[in-house]
Amino acid sequence: MFADCYHPVINGVVTSIEILKNRLEAMDEQVELFVPGKAGYHDNDPHIHRFFSVTAPFHRESRFSLPYPWSNVNHLKRNRPDVVHIQTPFNLGLLGEWCARRLKIPFVFTHHTLWEEYVHYIPLLSKRMLRKTAIDVTRSLCNRSHGIIAPSEEVRERLIEQGVTREIEVIPTGIDVELFLEGDREVARAAVGVPEGAPVAVYVGRMGKEKSLAFLLDAFAVIAQRLPEAHLIMVGGGPERTPLEEQAKALGLADRIHFAGYLKRSELVHYLKLARVFLFASVTETQGLVSLEAQAAGCPVVAVRASGSSEAVADGVTGYLVPQEKEPFAEAALRVLTDAELRARFSEAGVARGWSFSSKAMGDRTLAVYRRAVESYPGALAPA
Repeated sequence: MFADCYHPVINGVVTSIEILKNRLEAMDEQVELFVPGKAGYHDNDPHIHRFFSVTAPFHRESRFSLPYPWSNVNHLKRNRPDVVHIQTPFNLGLLGEWCARRLKIPFVFTHHTLWEEYVHYIPLLSKRMLRKTAIDVTRSLCNRSHGIIAPSEEVRERLIEQGVTREIEVIPTGIDVELFLEGDREVARAAVGVPEGAPVAVYVGRMGKEKSLAFLLDAFAVIAQRLPEAHLIMVGGGPERTPLEEQAKALGLADRIHFAGYLKRSELVHYLKLARVFLFASVTETQGLVSLEAQAAGCPVVAVRASGSSEAVADGVTGYLVPQEKEPFAEAALRVLTDAELRARFSEAGVARGWSFSSKAMGDRTLAVYRRAVESYPGALAPA
């Protein structure tokens, strides 16, 4: 696997890669991961290979890698794999394609991110041109690949509309359901300082403009006005954290909107068990992984009806899908926050839905894509 992001960065793509890697290894497949390095960060896994990288100029959380040390590429040559899996379409992803072509083996591409929705991170250049470039790069890579994976049906349809002609397999990112079954809400309550018995809403994810978090805080202001004892916990970090903290102060809600920062995945369940509702407002998701994890933990979801979320949340069954408008969003959240019977029904259905998105199913279906790519590629190694 080749990717332009991995730990210590925390985001949905990193989570997806980690879950898939762990699941394939549990199925006795050997996975070699090639990702950016970062000074001072070390892996205990000998199958993770780091390239020298520097901070991306326009996005401090991203890394730009150079093909150094070349011994990483030589390692790949000496241990010729069955297939290369590209997780991002730039930089190291393109190096992965180059390696696959040199070794005469197939490569598979997963389209995790709607890159055309992230062009606001690059200043000065025309956003229209950047959007077109992002779409062109993705389409070209897809049509050169020997297998394409999309995390949702909506992403598959979008790729087809953008000119992708190869077959696309829809495989949602799996979740480690067991990780979200047991948690201690008092751990989260004590860490944040939420009063006992207070109705709590939670957001988990990256804090970037594309996540529509300014809208989420404005909607929570409506909730807070009608339910004065309500609190919101924001889990995660990113470039918008400081502006969001300032917005919370401007709304007069600094004491009721809590910023918990980045957390280990094993800690998230405590916050999801504490919360009565999970709030999600992004309209740029390819799947809505965190919404699935919330449901697996038994936390009902209120999300904006948009790409990714529309397939992650069962509207009226595990939560609500609503327009990106403050009043409908706040009203749906208030309904869940104040109706214990409704929450219990959504919670039970959410846990059941979580099992249908297990990492085992993801691993089985991804391995099938690899095998089809190998079998249809002339001169490739026979599948193990």
